[in-house]
Amino acid sequence: MNKVLSIQYLRAVAALMVVFHHARIPYEGFQSPLNGLSFGQAGVDIFFVISGFIMYSTAERARAGDFLRRRLIRIVPMYWIAILVTLLIKTGMFHADFSLKDIGLSLAFIPHYHLIHTDKIWPYLIPGWTLNFEMLFYGLFALALLTKRLILVLSGSILGLVIAGLLVKNSNALWSTYTHPLLLEFLAGIFIARATKDGVSRWWSLLVIPAALVL
Repeated sequence: MNKVLSIQYLRAVAALMVVFHHARIPYEGFQSPLNGLSFGQAGVDIFFVISGFIMYSTAERARAGDFLRRRLIRIVPMYWIAILVTLLIKTGMFHADFSLKDIGLSLAFIPHYHLIHTDKIWPYLIPGWTLNFEMLFYGLFALALLTKRLILVLSGSILGLVIAGLLVKNSNALWSTYTHPLLLEFLAGIFIARATKDGVSRWWSLLVIPAALVL
């Protein structure tokens, strides 16, 4: 498969940003001079845009079933292993409390409020909150593949969900996640992929820089 090297570089930048975001406060209550530098969390936003770009670029004409199967094989085994290893370490070394419901919902990628950080919609393995968004996107993508109108259906469903979330406020974990404006970043990646499919003028590409600064 051909690789878009600029996307590979961008993935590396996003990964390093996320690592920095978490490494700046290594322990709870630890006072670090880097605490105020929160720009690293934008790495997640970059990842979501990249995800939309890659899904459109590689699976535009895929069968819905094959698409979901490949996504699940790529993500589920490693994520489940990471959750179970974390559970064993926390309960074995730190005697930390856990809930079977929390573990079950986390393994099933179902958004819910965290057992300890009760105001946060986080799974047991906290960084996995991003995968809850990814799984929703994959589900919508698969449905759109069934209709043969990929961009139209994805645009309508994602915009509809986000607008619904803006109009109807609800603290329910599923509603808050599945109507979150972060979903627009997947859609942005899809539109970027569509725009670059037939080639984009270098001058148009340069507009990305001032647009990013304005944003």
